[in-house]
Amino acid sequence: MIPLRRTDTKSRVLAFLEERRGTYVSGESLAGNLGLSRNAVWKAVEELRREGCDIQSAPRRGYCLMPESDLLSPEGIRPFLDPSALFCRDRIQVYPALASTNQTAKQLALSGADHGTVILANQQSAGRGRLSRQFFSPAGGLYMSLILKPENLPFANTAFVTAFAGVSVCEAIEEVTGQKPGIKWVNDLLLDGKKVCGILTEAVVDCENGMAGYMEIGRASCRE
Repeated sequence: MIPLRRTDTKSRVLAFLEERRGTYVSGESLAGNLGLSRNAVWKAVEELRREGCDIQSAPRRGYCLMPESDLLSPEGIRPFLDPSALFCRDRIQVYPALASTNQTAKQLALSGADHGTVILANQQSAGRGRLSRQFFSPAGGLYMSLILKPENLPFANTAFVTAFAGVSVCEAIEEVTGQKPGIKWVNDLLLDGKKVCGILTEAVVDCENGMAGYMEIGRASCRE
């Protein structure tokens, strides 16, 4: 499966509109700031609309990426990265669908993908939970895996990474929504008694030194 890679023109137009989400930007301003022709801007907007971006246009006002537009994209994620995670900004891969984000992460890690590579999908056909249990992953959820290549992490301590990820996701949900999920240790997040997120951490050990060679942390959740 090939990730959603946009041409440089489309990516630049979407990034510019993402930074001004909810605000109309004239075609002239878009073209001038990005060094493009007005026709190139129009073509990029039309292609982005076909991909599912909710971009409205109005005479004498220009283009506006609507606040409710929720198409998953690297351009939409980058503005919200914490400064400490900016090294990941060019390591975000978004797919329309995958068998499993963790499976893809594992393949990429074995192929030499960098620490901090993020894989996201709009749906999974073979999502897995603990003990290889099937994880129902329809469109409308958020499925993500993160590749980590820790330095000097004993394999015996990799279990703590799952707990750390669970706490981090809880804190992120609370910061964004104000709701406070709980953790059913060690890898399920609950809200009002219902599971809203599952976390699966897989690791490969370096047999020579007993350290974790690489890890992928997958999380899956439903979104309203």
